[in-house]
Amino acid sequence: MTPLPSNFEAFFTAATGRTPYRYQADLALAERPPDVLAVPTGSGKTQALVCAWLFNRLVQQHAPRRLVYALPMRTLVEQTANVAQELLKRLELTEDVGLHLLMGGEEATDWREHPHRPQILVGTIDMLLSRALNRGYAESRYGWPVAFGLLNNDCRWVFDEVQLMGPARATSAQLDGLRDKLGTVAPCQTIWASATVDLAALRTIDRDREARVLALPQGDRAGALLARLQAKKTLERIDIAGETAERFGRRIAEVLADRHVPDTRTLAVVNTVDRAQAIAEALERLLRHAPERPDVVLLHSRYRPPDRAARMGEALAPPPAEGTIVVATQVIEAGVDLSARTLVTESAPFSSVVQRLGRCNRAGEYAESDVLWLDAGELSADARGMKAAAPYAVEDLSATRQALLSLVGTSLSPSALEEIAVDEVADEPVVLRRRDLLDLFDTAADLSGMDVDIAPYIRPDDDRSVAVFFREVEVRAPLHDEEVRA
Repeated sequence: MTPLPSNFEAFFTAATGRTPYRYQADLALAERPPDVLAVPTGSGKTQALVCAWLFNRLVQQHAPRRLVYALPMRTLVEQTANVAQELLKRLELTEDVGLHLLMGGEEATDWREHPHRPQILVGTIDMLLSRALNRGYAESRYGWPVAFGLLNNDCRWVFDEVQLMGPARATSAQLDGLRDKLGTVAPCQTIWASATVDLAALRTIDRDREARVLALPQGDRAGALLARLQAKKTLERIDIAGETAERFGRRIAEVLADRHVPDTRTLAVVNTVDRAQAIAEALERLLRHAPERPDVVLLHSRYRPPDRAARMGEALAPPPAEGTIVVATQVIEAGVDLSARTLVTESAPFSSVVQRLGRCNRAGEYAESDVLWLDAGELSADARGMKAAAPYAVEDLSATRQALLSLVGTSLSPSALEEIAVDEVADEPVVLRRRDLLDLFDTAADLSGMDVDIAPYIRPDDDRSVAVFFREVEVRAPLHDEEVRA
């Protein structure tokens, strides 16, 4: 192994090319890691978490053997794996620290073959938590106990973008508490990370304690992060109350075309794939004969992996002279390192709005930036209102609307958002109890030939995604990355 700097500042500089923020050094040099890392979007959270573990494990030699980095979305997994790979490459550790991707549709690498080596496992929450529950998705039944043992011992778990975890949030907290109560051969640690963390949701029946939180110290707020924290993002209300579904796409396309600034990126984030597609189609028609036509990119969760990667590349590419307009769903709202001069967004739970704002004037690179809020008015609590609010709760959208109405004309900078608290409807997930975990030790099928269903502990029960193949059979069989989510 290449000799590594014994000083964290030098270590971090070698890994990233810049000196660490104060909170990044505090994370690495703490006697034990915090339960929660609560820092604004764009402040280097991924680099902080990976570098802290590498320094603790390889230099200080006291951290768990494996870093398990769990994320709620595929795009975040790919981005985090790329960050980890770059850090290992700069530190010349690619041969010494294993990096494995656990995500549906990816070529499997058997991380279990070398349990004695330091490893970074980056994967989707369902792939990682299912293995921690002894029911690994896309894994042989005979391999379940191996992964179960390894992922509940000698690991530092990181759950990033906590607000998107759903039932997995309570499950991760319960597993952390049950490991303490039942005991493990080697210590396991858990860190939850996000710009918006509900601390109360991390207190469960078997983990009934206050979370230790690491937030930005004052030195970072007044130093290198000052431009990010005070980036100007002026809120403007766009009244779309009464717009029909047929007219919606055209109306938002007109707003985007009118407010787009050449040589910059404009980002529109809406709540459903259908709306995103309608806006993109209307925008293409509207700009068809424009003399200086900006690029239009559509991003949502229903692309095949190669197509999604191509669209993401187009969205992240530097805008041409005419600029780029990105129309997206929630796939863009967390973790993606993208910055727009103009943000257009529907109402959403306030924690989601905060994440979307993190994609606007991200580094404070613009003296002025605009946030255009699409206000659909107050929604009723009947079936019609619930349909209009989907996939969110009417109560969450109503609370967000009241908050935003009071903020019109002001700047929604990260510093300003820290002072705003908006209650959200608390979910009622299925809670993993001690007896449930002990039952999962038995990997045999029940009398009907079925296995215990762990899905309620990992994802909402209204998630109905089906993978389908389509290909001319006489040509060739589908490739592993050509599945379609329906």
